Amino acid sequence: MAPHGAFLFDRPTIAQGTTLPSPLLPQHEVPDASVALPGFLPSRRLVEYFQISLSVAEIPLPPLPADVLLVAFLPGVPSKGLGPERDPVSRLQRRCVEAGAGPQGGPLGAPRARLKIREPIVYDGLENFSFSQYDPNNLNHAVGKNSLFTWDFNLCPLNRKGRMSPRQRARKALLEEKYGSYPKDAIRASTKRILRRLLGKTEELDLYSDRHFLYRRAIELDLSRKQAKRIHHVTVSSKVARNFVNPLFAVNNVDMQARHNLAPFKRETIAFSKNTVAMQEAFALYMIHRNYLRPKFWGTHRSDPECSKRSPAMEVGAARKIETFKEYFSKWRPQTKLHKEWRDLIQGHDPLWRYGRLA
Repeated sequence: MAPHGAFLFDRPTIAQGTTLPSPLLPQHEVPDASVALPGFLPSRRLVEYFQISLSVAEIPLPPLPADVLLVAFLPGVPSKGLGPERDPVSRLQRRCVEAGAGPQGGPLGAPRARLKIREPIVYDGLENFSFSQYDPNNLNHAVGKNSLFTWDFNLCPLNRKGRMSPRQRARKALLEEKYGSYPKDAIRASTKRILRRLLGKTEELDLYSDRHFLYRRAIELDLSRKQAKRIHHVTVSSKVARNFVNPLFAVNNVDMQARHNLAPFKRETIAFSKNTVAMQEAFALYMIHRNYLRPKFWGTHRSDPECSKRSPAMEVGAARKIETFKEYFSKWRPQTKLHKEWRDLIQGHDPLWRYGRLA
């Protein structure tokens, strides 16, 4: 499979009135990259990634400058390339994470440290990819079983798995040889961090999840014996019909709606996130919207007649009404202490990103 966008356009438009040649057409004149993209400084590792992709595919690499080569292979430059100080969307996303971070790092949007968990928690991971399909990841999130309130989330990288062609296996081997592979226990480590934070908000934790063996290992081996005794873990087969009677319905519903509403999370898309920080920021914006700015369900249900009039935040006592965007973000919130994962997110840094520091 060719790199994303590599052969879709002969002359991809980068800026108004400016075009760059296709890397397959080296005979075209190459314009000055600073005219097309002022302030855009591509990472050397990002360029090397595409050089590896071309070498595996046995495609001759034209003698283009690094920034021109990178932009020619990525029609539509990610806003991250312009820097957070010049990107209003990035500033909004970071403001969202700051506003949504409660004391001691959660839950999203909780205004007080005394907000406690008084419901079972459903836990699962939403698998996706960022930057390329050789960089899959798992967005782990904990959702209230009754309220559908998202209490916490994080993201961990995965190594590509499944069926691959000989060329794809060779490309994967070259990338891992140059940049290394991702930790094989990333899901287990991420689960441990989330469970510890959830235990700080409740005395006893009723946890529902599928039968992923790494969830069980995180509870039995990574948590202390005293912490493990406070967790009542119920596992449900992922093959059970995913309807409203399924014990995992809360997290399945969030997963389904995220894939429906967020372009980077769709199954087949060219709007994939260009890095893991951008993916987490998009999910943070969506979770604020889902927790505070919309009702639990748009329609009514006989088991919960008020579900169309109450937001998930109202269900857990974190809000008094369904708020508008302006109402939520105009609130004054005292400075709170964040855990390391969310501090890294606000700073635009992912310590597990194998292609170098993002910010």
